Amino acid sequence: MSRGGLMLRCVRSGEELTYVPVEGAVRHGPRPPRLPKIRGIMQGFKI
Repeated sequence: MSRGGLMLRCVRSGEELTYVPVEGAVRHGPRPPRLPKIRGIMQGFKI
């Protein structure tokens, strides 16, 4: 899951993200799978 998608979904559900140290993290690798779309998420926004 992408970082932006993960953050937006946690905010929407009211969950706090778990923070972990980045030391030793894998920085390069395969892209995460696309997130399923959430119906009605853009209602109320004007572009």
